[in-house]
Amino acid sequence: MQSTVDGLSPEVRRAVLAELFRMGADASREHSDRAPCLPYTLRLDVADCRMLVELDPTRTRLSLTGLTRPRPH
Repeated sequence: MQSTVDGLSPEVRRAVLAELFRMGADASREHSDRAPCLPYTLRLDVADCRMLVELDPTRTRLSLTGLTRPRPH
């Protein structure tokens, strides 16, 4: 995944990483006082990219598992 993220334009890369950071912070806040739950996958569209993100709230782990971007015209 790192090479795909590295291949994004700087603006798109910032948007993707900012969204991952926001999601991680939100998940940590929302699940800190709750009972453990199973990991789940989210599909997001950010800056014209389709992201697949696995979130494991119990372990406060967020993993980018897929990233596709549109081809240049």
